[in-house]
Amino acid sequence: MNKKKLGVALGSLALVGAIGFSATLAYLSDQTQTLNNTFVIGDKIDIELDEKDITSTTGGRTQDGNKYLNVLPGVAFEKDPTVTFNTPTTDAYVFMAMKESKDVTPVEINPLWVKVEDKTLPENVKVYRYHTTINNDTVDSNPNVDGSQLPALFTEAVLRANHDGSSSIDNIKVSAAAIQSGGLTEDQAYAQLRDFLVSVE
Repeated sequence: MNKKKLGVALGSLALVGAIGFSATLAYLSDQTQTLNNTFVIGDKIDIELDEKDITSTTGGRTQDGNKYLNVLPGVAFEKDPTVTFNTPTTDAYVFMAMKESKDVTPVEINPLWVKVEDKTLPENVKVYRYHTTINNDTVDSNPNVDGSQLPALFTEAVLRANHDGSSSIDNIKVSAAAIQSGGLTEDQAYAQLRDFLVSVE
C-alpha cells in the first residue's frame, strides 16, 4: 500500500472513530437509586362470640353456652348471642349464622342485623350480616369488654308453646365470622364465608 492510500485509509478510520464517539456522547442518561417501599399489613381480624352467663351474679359472659332449667313453653328467657370485635384498625364485614331449633325460637332479631337472602341455604339455617362494616371506632364499646361489642343478634328466646313437654329440647345454635371489607363487596365477602356459616353446629 502506498503512502497516499495508507493516509486515506487512516483518515477514514479516524472519521469512523470520531462518528462513533460523537454518537456515544449524543445519548443523555441518568440513573437513580432503587425505591424500597414499606408495606404494613392490616391487623389480623379477631372476633369472639359469647352470651350472658345466666348463673353469674356479676354480669359475666360465657363462650360455652348456658344450661337453662325449668323452662316453660311460651315464656321468654334471656339469651343474647353477641360478637365482640377485637381488631383496632381493619374494617370488616361481620356475619352471624343461626341454626334454628324446632323447639326454641328467638323472640325478635335485632334490626341492625340484616338477613342475607340466599335461597341455597338449608331450610333451618339463617344468616345475618351486621348492617355496616365495623372497626373499633364504629360501635360504642362496652367499658367492661376489651374490643367493640356489637349489639346481640337477639336478646330473648322462647320455648314454642306447642312443645310436647318432653325433657329433650332442641337448642338454637349460633356461629359468627368476620372478613376484611377492603377489596370485597358484601356479596364477595359472604361468598368467602358461606361454607363456614352454613356448617353451624
